[in-house]
Amino acid sequence: MLFISLVSITACGSKKNNKEENKKEIATPLLYEVTKEGSNNKIYILGTIHVGELSNIEFADYVKKSFADSHYVAAEVDNEDNENDIFEEFNKMMYQDDDNIKNHLTEEQYSKLMKFIDDNDLDMGFFEKDKMNLNYYSSLIIQFISEKSGLNMEEGIDNYFVNRAKKEGKIFMEIESSDFQDSLLLNLSDAYYVNSIISAIDNIDEEIEGVKQMFESWKKGDEEELWKDDGSIFKEEDRSKYSEEDIKAAQEFDEKVLYSRNLTMTDKLEEFFNNNYDTFFMVGQDHVVGNKGIVSHLRQRGYKVEKLK
Repeated sequence: MLFISLVSITACGSKKNNKEENKKEIATPLLYEVTKEGSNNKIYILGTIHVGELSNIEFADYVKKSFADSHYVAAEVDNEDNENDIFEEFNKMMYQDDDNIKNHLTEEQYSKLMKFIDDNDLDMGFFEKDKMNLNYYSSLIIQFISEKSGLNMEEGIDNYFVNRAKKEGKIFMEIESSDFQDSLLLNLSDAYYVNSIISAIDNIDEEIEGVKQMFESWKKGDEEELWKDDGSIFKEEDRSKYSEEDIKAAQEFDEKVLYSRNLTMTDKLEEFFNNNYDTFFMVGQDHVVGNKGIVSHLRQRGYKVEKLK
């Protein structure tokens, strides 16, 4: 969820005006320092989002210093080193044998999805529409929302720091893997995907605006606001706006994609800490915050976790 890429134009003007136009916004995202009594090691946790637009942004000094002081950099996956066989990747996105998308949608849902694809000229390459699975169509719509939001996935915050770490000779470590994440997403229920896809199509303008607001929220790093709702995509105060199917889909996402991974990510961070890896540790912002987030789990395990600013 997530993105921005501002349109760039060329204009004549005085040197003073050019300097004013090129002035960068200071981003102050959530960043925590992790220490423990009896240890000299230190780990930094940066909550990220997986899209962005960084040409007009400069990171605050506390972010720059934390990155500079870390010899290791960790992110959920290394997108540049995904060496999976291309045919294997295609197979993950397609229904096999006689199965097809019509077996997983009602006629009305199928018509709505295909109309959305056609109306927005979404490029499916050489893929056969009916053979592509729900996970594929969910990813296609997320990409569409990203582009319309003015953000892009290639400028995701974690990608930026991973690429910079490699250029500077820092040691990169994966927290999960692309195979793990692929398996996780492929094992979400049809009900979750159908509900998410149809809801996104029905509320596409709100989805696009939501992504823009997410990026603005990330740049400000408002701890009090971000710690609400345990990082959940479902806000309790909005319950009356949603159907029971909406609520069940959100709860499935939270349990499988958010809360269970918060625990395994906490275990991985603790492994790095115990091995004395001074790490700049990056995961999606929603994994960090809330009573079920990584920061809370670490504090429960006896670590001192302080927000930097």
